[in-house]
Amino acid sequence: MGTYTVSKLTKVSECLEALEKSNQEKTDLLWDKQVIEKDIATKDDKGDLIAEQLQAAEVKLQAAVAAFPALTDGTRAKRDAETEICQLTELRNKLINRTETLGAIAFLDREDDLLVVDFKLLNVDTRIAEITTRKTELESVA
Repeated sequence: MGTYTVSKLTKVSECLEALEKSNQEKTDLLWDKQVIEKDIATKDDKGDLIAEQLQAAEVKLQAAVAAFPALTDGTRAKRDAETEICQLTELRNKLINRTETLGAIAFLDREDDLLVVDFKLLNVDTRIAEITTRKTELESVA
């Protein structure tokens, strides 16, 4: 907000309104920080789980592909196997995408997000202090 802007507050009621908005912003930022910290803490756990799911999907897909040629053309079993292969391929691709989003770059992005939130929190705390000082000045004059 800056000292120049705070000096434009001319009434205690304006200071109270500005403090209310700033405190709400701080609450929102603290929530964001908590979510990001939790996300960073669980990234490794999620990555391990997704890797296990991907491995299981690969095994099932390989087994389905290996059994497919032995099935008789035009039968329900062959159509079902074809559907299963398509579904397992889609699952595998989704899991690969999830693995990529949990990679090192995604981890660094979340750490960057945390730095931004911390910076915003510092600015909000500074603004709250300036508004509080201005409010005290206005109260002493009144």
